[in-house]
Amino acid sequence: MDHQMASQSVQVHGLVSSFTPRKTWVRTCGITHPVAMEPDGYFSATVPQAKECDFQAIRKDGALTAKGPIVTVDSSVAEARWVELSLPSQRVGGIGVQVDKGEVGYIITGLVVDGAAATAGLGLGQQIVEIDGSATSELNHQESSEACAGPEGTPTNIVAVDEDGKEFALTLRRKFIPKAAEILAE
Repeated sequence: MDHQMASQSVQVHGLVSSFTPRKTWVRTCGITHPVAMEPDGYFSATVPQAKECDFQAIRKDGALTAKGPIVTVDSSVAEARWVELSLPSQRVGGIGVQVDKGEVGYIITGLVVDGAAATAGLGLGQQIVEIDGSATSELNHQESSEACAGPEGTPTNIVAVDEDGKEFALTLRRKFIPKAAEILAE
């Protein structure tokens, strides 16, 4: 039985650069879970023997998540594999909004106190209709969240609509959002 189980899985060893202890995970084969990570960023994971398995390093940066590029590993052969994963060296920042799908975009239902959106004057009830040239009507919730996130201090261009239907454009600088950030909500 043990021999049969061993032939159905593959051991993958690797290294995560820009590793932060207790804040870094590895996504393997579509499942995010803590793997056995060493203090220096080395890890080991047992994955199903399949044709391919995607690996991705993930780090919590306050309330947001930093994600490294996806690396595909051929796990079809029952031999140990090595993978090198990376994470952005900069912290992730965002514009500091909570949203729900609206008629023309995403309705702002919450603002992070002192966040980029609140500081720039965006308000509750306004709708974000464009993020960096992409119409939010074409983005799902996760895609719109990811479009607003990026390296702390970098700009993002937003087009919003107020309650009267007037459209306006803003350039916001992404800010770090603490895990326990104070939120203004309706």
